[in-house]
Amino acid sequence: MCIRDRYEGEYRNGEKCGKGRFVWRDGTEYEGEWKHNTMEGKGTYRWSDGRVYTGFWQGNSMHGKGVYTWPNGKRYQGMYAHDKKEGLGAYYWPDGRRYVGEWRNGKQEGKGEFTTSSGVTRAGVWEGGKRVKWLSALAEGEVC
Repeated sequence: MCIRDRYEGEYRNGEKCGKGRFVWRDGTEYEGEWKHNTMEGKGTYRWSDGRVYTGFWQGNSMHGKGVYTWPNGKRYQGMYAHDKKEGLGAYYWPDGRRYVGEWRNGKQEGKGEFTTSSGVTRAGVWEGGKRVKWLSALAEGEVC
């Protein structure tokens, strides 16, 4: 038995255009809007390993506002540009930690706030995905 990629949806002038669902051989699938055979507009992409992205697409790339979830409970909610986190966004860990702030080229960059699993929040500055300094001090008795 030969398992093939398959598309179910609208065509226009022989191209995927409008709403449709594409399923790859490995079980990965995209359901949403298409334009000129590319994922374009709002849609949901489900990888075979359980990751899911729901949001906007441009030229087969995550582009615009979206939510990306991992099977282990991690989640990013915010802006994308050409498949990378870009602009404002929030990253959540399953233990309650979170980073809310600026992103560039897929990494934390600029000002943001980090919240620990115990609920302590501090403002800081990040460069290339690493915190370089805190902008706010801990209150007496708080542990970060």
